[in-house]
Amino acid sequence: MTIKEILEQELCDKLVQSASLIIGHNVLITDENGCVLSSNDATRIGTTHGASVEVIRQGVKAYHDSKAAENLTGTRPGMTMPIYVEGEVVGTIGMTGAPQEISHFAM
Repeated sequence: MTIKEILEQELCDKLVQSASLIIGHNVLITDENGCVLSSNDATRIGTTHGASVEVIRQGVKAYHDSKAAENLTGTRPGMTMPIYVEGEVVGTIGMTGAPQEISHFAM
């Protein structure tokens, strides 16, 4: 099962926009390959989010500061979490910002 089979594009967009408004930080959703499906920044859609590739591979959330983000394609400082469905990682959700600012929103 893929995230595209679970969430239609319109719903992904609504989730990203709503979450961003609530937390005050940029949000994105990727597919199982780390390709950005939806983002507050439309120029990121269709690009690879390097932090997501690692999170998908490892299956655990990751924080990436400015230095770490520089080494990850298409990644800004923030946090990336896997999206699990029936025990399988089907994509990620990423949020920009300092970990102390965004970690409580992630959960």
